[in-house]
Amino acid sequence: MRFIVSLCNKKASVERERDKKMLYPGVFLLEIDSETDTINPIKVRWWSWGSRGVTGLMPYKEGFLCLLQAKRHRLFWLDKNYKVKKSWRLKRVKDGHSLAVKDDKIYIASTGNDSIVEFIPETGEERIFWKENSMERDSIHMNSMIWMGSHMIISAFGKKAGEQWITARNGFLMNIHTGQKIKDSLFHPHTLLKTEQGVFLCESAKKRVIALNEADILDVERGYVRGLLITEDEIAVGISHARRRSKSTGKLNRLDDELMSSFRNGCGIKIYRRHGKRLRESEFVKFIDLYPFSNEIYDLILI
Repeated sequence: MRFIVSLCNKKASVERERDKKMLYPGVFLLEIDSETDTINPIKVRWWSWGSRGVTGLMPYKEGFLCLLQAKRHRLFWLDKNYKVKKSWRLKRVKDGHSLAVKDDKIYIASTGNDSIVEFIPETGEERIFWKENSMERDSIHMNSMIWMGSHMIISAFGKKAGEQWITARNGFLMNIHTGQKIKDSLFHPHTLLKTEQGVFLCESAKKRVIALNEADILDVERGYVRGLLITEDEIAVGISHARRRSKSTGKLNRLDDELMSSFRNGCGIKIYRRHGKRLRESEFVKFIDLYPFSNEIYDLILI
C-alpha cells in the first residue's frame, strides 16, 4: 500500500526535549510504502508564516489537496509529483481540519468556529455552508465530514464537561441537513471515511476503528487513533502521541495515569491485513514508526 500522511501541530512539539532530535521540522507530508517500509519526506515550499503542519488531505483531479496549518490558513493543490499547482488563502477558516469535495466545490471543516466553509476554486469565493452556532468559537469540535448522496455527515466531540477537551465524552455523527444524530456516545470521533466497503471512523480516545452500520470494531490498542485508510485487502491506522499541553487552552493536560499512558505510545502507522469483510477479522502486520518526524498524524490518502 502506498499512501501520503499529513503531520500536524509540529510547532508545539518542539517544546519537548526529545523533539530537538526531530527530523525535518519543516516537512509536513510523508510518502509511505508499507510493503517496503520506505518513508519519503515530501518537501513543499509552503509560503506561509507560522506554518506548523498539515491537517486535511483529499484526492483532487490529477493530484491532491492539503490544508496548511498556519497563522493564515492556506489550501494547496499538489500534482502527482508533489509540485504546487495552485494555492489559495482561506479567510473564513479558523483551525481548519478535514476536507471534502463535491461538484467541483471544496468543503473545509472550520473547527475553531464550528462551521463548514464552502470554497469554489475557480473564483476563490468562500461562504459559510453550515454553522453550528453564532458564538464564533469551538464549542463541539466538529472536525470531519463526508457526503452521502445529497446529505453531509459530520463528526464532532460534543460539548466539554470541564475545561479541557478530554472531558468531552459524548461525541456524535450528525446529518447536518436534517439535524439527526446518526451515532452518539463517541469518545473523540475523527476521520469519517466512506469506501466501497462501507463507512468507518476513528474513535480516537478509545483507540479503535468503528464500522458505522454494524457492531464491528478494530481495537488498535495504543495511542490516539486518527487518520485511516481501508481497502479490500488492508487497513492503515494513524497513531499519535498525547500532547503535554492542550492546544486550545495552553494548559497541561490533566488525565488520569492509565488514560495518559495509553496515549503515550509514539507516533506512526499500524498496518493490518484483512481476512474477511469485518474489521475484527483483520490481522496486525507491522508498525511504521514516524516518531522521528512528528508527534501527531492527522490524515492519510492513497496514492
